[in-house]
Amino acid sequence: MDRKNATRREVNEMLEAAGLSRSNPFYIVPQGRVATLTNMKDEERLSLLKEISGSSVYEKRRADSLKLMNDTDKSCERIDTLVADINTRLDELEGEKSELEAYNKNDRERRAILHTLNTRIEERLESDLNRIEARRHNGAADVDNQKAVFVQNELDMGRITDQIAELQSEVDLLTAERARLEDDRRKASRQKAAIELELNDLTDGQSAAKQSQKQRDKDLTLVRHDIAARETEFAQLLPTYNAKKDEEDIVNSQLAEAKAQQKRLYDKQGRGASYTSKRQRDDALRAEIDAITMQLATRKSVQMQTDDDINELRGDIGTLETEISDLEANLSNEGDNTVGHGEAVQKARDAQQALNDKQSTLNREQYRLQSQVKNADTQLRQAQNSLNHLLDHATSRGLETLERLKEKHNLTGIYGTVADLIQVPAPYKIATEIAAQASLFHVVCDTDETAAKVISLLNKEKGGRLTFMAMNRVSPRHTHIPQTADAQPLLPKLRYDPQFEKAIRHVFGRVVVCPELSICQSLVRTHEGVLALTPDGDRAHRKGGYHGGYFDPSKSKIDAYNKVADLRAQLEDLKTRERETDDELARLRQQVTAAATEVRKAEYQKKHAESSYIPMRQQMRDKQAELQQKQDRIDRFQRDAVSIRQHINTLATQQSELEAELASDFKKALNKDEEQQLQSLGSTIREVNKQLSEITSQRVDLETRKAEIELELRELLRPRLDRLLAQQSGSGDGGNQSTRLKDVQRQLKAIDKTISDLDQQIKERESSRDEANTQLIELEASRAEKEQVNRKIAKAIENHQGNLDKNMQKRAELKKQLDEVQRDLRDLGTLPEDIYRRYTKWSEDKVSCSK
Repeated sequence: MDRKNATRREVNEMLEAAGLSRSNPFYIVPQGRVATLTNMKDEERLSLLKEISGSSVYEKRRADSLKLMNDTDKSCERIDTLVADINTRLDELEGEKSELEAYNKNDRERRAILHTLNTRIEERLESDLNRIEARRHNGAADVDNQKAVFVQNELDMGRITDQIAELQSEVDLLTAERARLEDDRRKASRQKAAIELELNDLTDGQSAAKQSQKQRDKDLTLVRHDIAARETEFAQLLPTYNAKKDEEDIVNSQLAEAKAQQKRLYDKQGRGASYTSKRQRDDALRAEIDAITMQLATRKSVQMQTDDDINELRGDIGTLETEISDLEANLSNEGDNTVGHGEAVQKARDAQQALNDKQSTLNREQYRLQSQVKNADTQLRQAQNSLNHLLDHATSRGLETLERLKEKHNLTGIYGTVADLIQVPAPYKIATEIAAQASLFHVVCDTDETAAKVISLLNKEKGGRLTFMAMNRVSPRHTHIPQTADAQPLLPKLRYDPQFEKAIRHVFGRVVVCPELSICQSLVRTHEGVLALTPDGDRAHRKGGYHGGYFDPSKSKIDAYNKVADLRAQLEDLKTRERETDDELARLRQQVTAAATEVRKAEYQKKHAESSYIPMRQQMRDKQAELQQKQDRIDRFQRDAVSIRQHINTLATQQSELEAELASDFKKALNKDEEQQLQSLGSTIREVNKQLSEITSQRVDLETRKAEIELELRELLRPRLDRLLAQQSGSGDGGNQSTRLKDVQRQLKAIDKTISDLDQQIKERESSRDEANTQLIELEASRAEKEQVNRKIAKAIENHQGNLDKNMQKRAELKKQLDEVQRDLRDLGTLPEDIYRRYTKWSEDKVSCSK
């Protein structure tokens, strides 16, 4: 409208201003209205004319005006009535005004008196609350001191109990050792009696022995000459024989190599005719290479076994040669060796006695370790039972099963529980335990695969339940920790390996230690997600609740778990030492057995040297025969080793040629060089066979002569020499008796020293046992005293706890009364300052009466 946007209302107003009203329908004649007018009745038409002329509108407006005048008269009458009522009420209020002023004055007086009374009640309640709080603080300090003394006494009693167990074990050990020493002394006394009896017999029966020497006869000289001649011939024959044998080995090697080369060429020629494609040939070559590889492995293992046998035989030959040399030296020094044999026997006996003494010491050490292991195992079971009582059954069984599974399956990637991975300072031990709760015994591992594997094993063995923390899955939530003097984060106080940072932070990252419970309450309200505790383990909740109370140090899970871990480590250390002692004792037993063997050997040598050299010579002949057998065996093994090495070289050459052929193109026939080589190999093999036959014939002749010489020396000449020497050797009874007498005197002196040492050891064990019993009595008295002190402290703490509960109840009642009084004071509102001062000097009774 006029090139502007207009509302519907503006359009209607403009039309009405132009004389086109919405209320008059006759300015605009709709379709069909004229036909309706022509068909109207007279009355309807009259009404329409009146409406058109405006007379009907006038009558309607007149009726509306009369109604409005009537309503106005009624309103005037109602207003007159209200004015009269208001005037009457004003007169009444004027009368009540004076009464209200007097009431307000008296009400101010009353509120001032109530304020004074409530203020004095508030002061008295606050004073009572302060006294209760002071008593609580002082009592808490006393209880802390008593708890420290209690804990220290518990630690001292535990240490004393361990010392008592150790001393009791030591007393038992000393008693057992004393019994064994007394038994050894009785045995030594019996040995001394037997030695003294033998000494008396030797002294009484000793007489000068007569020895006669036989002259060497012509047969002995002849036999020695023949032996020297045969040995010289053998020495000249042996290098020639060895050279022929080496030459035969070389020719054999050449022949085997030529035959192997010929066979390989024939095989290659046969493959060219047998296979139609390179693939078939290559498959066959690979199969043959694999077979050769297996043969090489087998031959190499056989070669290693043969080399080991050769080395073993060489050691045996060296030992036999040494023994034969000793026998020959003894035989050549028959007279001079008699005293040497006695000294050798005594030396062997001294060595045996030293080893027996060392074995006795180790036996005592083994018994001591067994006793310590038994005590440690008992203590570990007791500590484990104590820990099981503190943990739930499923967790305790799970931890025991986990230790068993780690040892049984050699599990890796399991670092231990959270308690294993942290070191907690003493002031934060209770807070750490309360904050961690069950997480303290969650098992930290490297990956979730390790955790799944262990959980599967636990389920399989039905060995309890455990919670695992996989380092690759742990993602600790960041919590804002306030850094104030009254709020110390617990995490920096703990000591742990940095590689377990995520796991430790996941458990203790949101824990804060505060000195007072009120600080804990304000802290958890202002910092979401923070877990605030006091050093005594009291905890404040965000919604206003408190959780805590007395914590019995003897029921600390951390201490119990650490004690189990320490005892387990101590037990493992003792078992390791016990195993080492057992191993050393086993080695010592072998040494004792070897020493006993040496003694018997020395005695045997002495006996044979004193009686006759014939057994010694027979022994030497036996060892020489054994030496010859071992030399024959080592020659056979060496020939086998040469054959095996040749076979290995042949197989290696064949394998390399097969691999080369595998890498070459497929051909149906040999090349020209290979054919020429095949032809030349035939003549070479024939020549080498002829040469080998000649060398073998020469070697056999030499070997036959060598065997004849060895047989003549071994079976004829040397036995004859032994018989002649035995016939010319006289009996040495007098010398034997003298040597035996000296030997018995040395034995008597040694047994006297042994008895003296045993007496000294028995006295030392008795003295040590008396000292240990005295210490046991002192420790028992000290433990009983500390137990009595701890019972008194526990009773005092219990009484203090009861008084604290009563004081806390009373504090709650006083706090409730104080809140009611403060609420009444707030309800009294604001009063003038002079009113406050007016009743300040009134007594409480006067104020109460005025109230």
